Formats: sequence, C-alpha cells, structure tokens
Amino acid sequence: MGEFLQAAYDKKIEEDERLEREKFLNDPFDSENPKISVIMAVYNTKEEWLREAIESILNQTYKNFELITIDDGSTNNVKDVIKSYNYCQYPRKF
Repeated sequence: MGEFLQAAYDKKIEEDERLEREKFLNDPFDSENPKISVIMAVYNTKEEWLREAIESILNQTYKNFELITIDDGSTNNVKDVIKSYNYCQYPRKF
C-alpha cells in the first residue's frame, strides 16, 4: 500500500509542476505570480554545502524563479556540481 500512495503522490506533484509550467508559458508576466531571480555566488565551495544550497532553492514551494549561479573562478569541482543540475548551463567567461 505504501508504494501505491508514493506513486499517487509523485503523480500529483508531477501534474502540479506540469500545470505550473503550462500556466507560465501561457502568461509569463503573471502579476499574481511574478518571476524572481535568485543569485548565488560561489567560490571553492565544498560540494556538500553547494548541493545543499542548490537543493534548498530548487525545493521551495514558490516555483516561478530562475536560479543564477555565479562561480568566481573556483579551482575545485564547483563547475561539475553546478552542471549536474538540470536547471542550468555552466556560463562562459566573458
């Protein structure tokens, strides 16, 4: 019975997220649900802390946001950690 409930819950979450995306695509300037930008600067951040911070942002109940991660020239694996999340592409240096 537990697996059935988990599957139903997962399906409901998936449907809610689909509806949110659909609503945003139809009305990206929704005044009741404005898009916000979350900017996170990192430099040689420990992987576990970086993952915890990114996941905390991605798991917020408010979903109409963009997450901008700025790496200030890290020499560790920050780039790989950021790229492992589907929300972003690692930015090029300008």
